[in-house]
Amino acid sequence: AAHFVKYASYIYLKLRNTVVETFLSGSEGSCFTRPLDTLFRREFNLADIGLEKTSLCYMNLVNGIIATPYAIMVDDEVNKVVIVVRGTRSIEDLVMDLQFIPFSLEKVGNVCGFEGKGHWCHQGFLTRSKWIYNDIQKNQTLKTLYSDRSPFKDFPLVLCGHS
Repeated sequence: AAHFVKYASYIYLKLRNTVVETFLSGSEGSCFTRPLDTLFRREFNLADIGLEKTSLCYMNLVNGIIATPYAIMVDDEVNKVVIVVRGTRSIEDLVMDLQFIPFSLEKVGNVCGFEGKGHWCHQGFLTRSKWIYNDIQKNQTLKTLYSDRSPFKDFPLVLCGHS
């Protein structure tokens, strides 16, 4: 688990700045999306920020009441696909942090394929998790990384973040 602490720390500034300055050529775009046909290549390496064996696959930089920055990477040092979610940094994040009312996971379980009845989640965390889930479905990065033709199809998925 200690290996992934750096991802949770780097998503606040280092990763964001590298994406904007290097991959988006200084533009303040809201999203870095690699063409899906390039995901199997070891490109968009993050060596400049100390992640020598990590390639960036996708990063959404949007921060709003529902949206939150996150990234999808391939870590060849430990052979894992990593999703890292940025934690509290803005007023919008604080608004979501204060939505701590327990929310049933029954409907979410039906959509995502798990037994959610009798299980509960922090409402703000769930709202943002749903947004990330929908964004991942839309951008197809994970689906491609875990497709039959992918060299990463057997890499475990790690979800990490910081708040």
